[in-house]
Amino acid sequence: MKKNKAMEYTIPLRMDFVSRRKRAKKAVAKIREFIWKHFRTKDVKISSGVNEKIWQKGIENPPRRLRVFIEDKEGKVRVRLKDEKEEIKKETKEEKKVKKEKVKEKPEKEKMERVKGKPGKKDRGKKVKGKVKDID
Repeated sequence: MKKNKAMEYTIPLRMDFVSRRKRAKKAVAKIREFIWKHFRTKDVKISSGVNEKIWQKGIENPPRRLRVFIEDKEGKVRVRLKDEKEEIKKETKEEKKVKKEKVKEKPEKEKMERVKGKPGKKDRGKKVKGKVKDID
């Protein structure tokens, strides 16, 4: 069994020869790689605060370094910002029931009915609830 370990780290996210449109994605990958090197686990939870900080200036300009608090509990690693509070939310039984009911009550999407002939302004199709019917 591993000991519980919590430390503050500065993760370097410098991007060498990475295309501009992939830098933020690579920054998240670098965080996971850093955790693998230091904690030898792939079970990583990155907090929404860290994610927002990486994407704050867009996909092309992630921060060069990130000051984070990394917590290891029995092989499960959580990464959060230094100033961010730990956000653990446990759902009650009532909330779970409400979620299940919402999922079951999803209405059917409206589908377009196919119209014979060339598509134009007049015969684009009509919205019909239910299944799509072929007109041949």
